[in-house]
Amino acid sequence: MIEEKMKNTVARSLKLVIIMVILTWLNYFYGHLQLNTATFASDPVIFPIVTSIVAVFLVLIIYFHNQNICRRLNKLFESERTTTNSTLSKNRLLDNIGHELRTPMIGILGSSDLLEHSALNAEQMVHLDTIKNCGEKMLNIIDDILGISGLNTNIICDQQEIGYANLNSREKYDGLNEQNCGYLYNQFLPINILLVEDNDLNQKLILQMLTNYGFEAEAVNNGLECLQILQKKDFHLILMDMQMPVLDGFETTRKIRANSCYDHIPVIAVTANTLSYDYEKCMACGCSSYLPKPFSVNELVEEIKAHLKTDYMCKGNSLQSSDELISQLLPEFIEILAEMLTDLHAAIDQHDMQAIQDLSHAIKGTAGMYGFMQISEMAAQIEQAVRGKIYAQIPRLINQMDKYYHHISNRQSANFVG
Repeated sequence: MIEEKMKNTVARSLKLVIIMVILTWLNYFYGHLQLNTATFASDPVIFPIVTSIVAVFLVLIIYFHNQNICRRLNKLFESERTTTNSTLSKNRLLDNIGHELRTPMIGILGSSDLLEHSALNAEQMVHLDTIKNCGEKMLNIIDDILGISGLNTNIICDQQEIGYANLNSREKYDGLNEQNCGYLYNQFLPINILLVEDNDLNQKLILQMLTNYGFEAEAVNNGLECLQILQKKDFHLILMDMQMPVLDGFETTRKIRANSCYDHIPVIAVTANTLSYDYEKCMACGCSSYLPKPFSVNELVEEIKAHLKTDYMCKGNSLQSSDELISQLLPEFIEILAEMLTDLHAAIDQHDMQAIQDLSHAIKGTAGMYGFMQISEMAAQIEQAVRGKIYAQIPRLINQMDKYYHHISNRQSANFVG
């Protein structure tokens, strides 16, 4: 409607300019008709020509100004439509949450009403009253939570009413705190995270870290499996190990970034390589950020929060903590570490420098994640010795690593016997 009015205004302006030019030329010719032919031939036509040129410029200015205004109006309308769609999406989400929360509660209360009319003894009636009272309180709490969320859309009422409703609801239910908001967020907006990690022990540990904070997490073993699963499922974020068999993290991330369908997915590099060169290499291939191994669960969660732009994450009620999982996996870790050390000795005997570097890298990351920093440090030094071609240091370093391993293994055996 506004764009049509703009076009009509421009059309009228152009007509006025054209009429002005025509009148100018008519005035010029009419004036010369009153004079003799010689005077007409010798008199310059500067004024009507200048007027015509000015008119042309006016036409161009009016046209381009109109185009600019139309573009701005279109952007404004598009922004308004986007805002409206976002608000409608939020309302639909609130409707779905309300339905999912209220339906089982109505079933509980309805069933309790039916039980009330059946033959119950005194003790059963007391339990039934408890069920009904708790169910009604829970239903009121659900209404309070959804009422606050609905008010925040700025459609039902204005900001002053929102503040008043929030105050009243919090007075009735003090449990609506940051922790509960995080719980609701995780329940109805689950965050799906893909872990790309070839080490089975690291997979178990990191998946447990994510589960403890309410994330839905899935793991694959290499970059090829990552690309395959991305074609089937949607993920909010990818944790990418960079050194893997089949297809490493660098090439996998390049392929992800080459597909515009995945532009919205942050890729966090998780690697045991901690040099500035390694950081630059990770960022150059398209990673969103870099998290060096070993890392704590708090560091992992903070990194995820930074990319997903939300604070609504809370520690879940998992029965198994990361520390408990480490204790549970420790025998398996020691067994696998023994196999890695055997392979590392064989690679050293065969002077296979690439295998030495790969194995020491794997030991560095895994040992660090499980808290064995001395072994992780020894492995890092072996890896650096290979990179720097300082091969003479390797026998000394592997001997120190063997000593640390035997110390851990003997201590674990003593604990097991005890």
